[in-house]
Amino acid sequence: MNPYDFVPVSWDISPERHPSTMHDKFEGISGHLTAVISAETPVFIKTNNNHTPKTFIKNKDNKYIIPATSLKGLFRNLVETVANGCFSKFDEIYRKGNQKGKINLKDGLPEAFRLCFKPENLCTSCRIFGWLKKEGVFEGKVCFQDAICINPIEHEPIHTIDLMGPKPHHTAFYMKEDKIAGRKYYFHFPQGLTLDNRDSKFSQYIIPLDKGSKFSFSAHFTNLEESEWQALLYAIVLEESMRHKIGYAKPSGLGSIKIEITNLTLRNMKKRYTDFANSEIHYSKEINPQDLNNYIASQISGFTTNTNSPVLNSLRYIWNWDPNNTTSYHYPIAVDRNWFENNHDVPIKNTP
Repeated sequence: MNPYDFVPVSWDISPERHPSTMHDKFEGISGHLTAVISAETPVFIKTNNNHTPKTFIKNKDNKYIIPATSLKGLFRNLVETVANGCFSKFDEIYRKGNQKGKINLKDGLPEAFRLCFKPENLCTSCRIFGWLKKEGVFEGKVCFQDAICINPIEHEPIHTIDLMGPKPHHTAFYMKEDKIAGRKYYFHFPQGLTLDNRDSKFSQYIIPLDKGSKFSFSAHFTNLEESEWQALLYAIVLEESMRHKIGYAKPSGLGSIKIEITNLTLRNMKKRYTDFANSEIHYSKEINPQDLNNYIASQISGFTTNTNSPVLNSLRYIWNWDPNNTTSYHYPIAVDRNWFENNHDVPIKNTP
């Protein structure tokens, strides 16, 4: 079975856009959270060094990290998916070698879903995570810190399978009814990694961190609207039966993680600057640890109880975490090196 599938887009519902609360005032939900990431499979975040095998990225204190940029990218993509945001990262022209590919992907993305074009009219994801274009810039309302590894378990060096670029020229995968098929997500491999015992120009020789490794990170947020806060929370914790995928070599089965919020403090920033007592106890409220799970569940219930959404149901299907799942995931070229050339019209659901 192919290692990825596409979460569809509700094309008939344009992204909801409106002006964002600016940073010169305090309105909405602000605060701070900490969370723990647990690796359910080996995970690898690559560096730009020339080590052989390639090693996991570290910070200046020589600790393994998942960079804040990786976390932000993960959560932003999820908010764009579940809150019907714009496509902030979109390669319009696919190039194969030095030539244009068989399709111009821009033709498959309706105008309404392209990157927001006015700083005063932003979709949910651009209001939360920020927006940058020549017409202006908006800083965004959430800031993540690097996730520091607090329990590193090194895995032995491995050769990944051949990792090659996307093939959007295979329109049977990437297009549906003249529109792009959706947003790409990779399945989990609870049955174990798919590896290669040979070295090739497309495979990578790496030392991942093994399952059981744990990371801790924090995030600050300011001026979130209620719907933005709920979408952000859902993107961070998902549902009990689901797991995130992050990092490198997802087609080999790496990168399945579970994220749990361990501490959440809400702050009334307006009161902070108007209360003469100026003591944190007057404007901060830490959610009681015994109440934290119930609070989060109540905030994200609009997503978790929605069983009619094709978007959410598709995401649940792809990111379902079932330790007993024995499905074998692999690219079609693992069965036939010329599969894409010989099967131009075969959809992703019919891959060998």
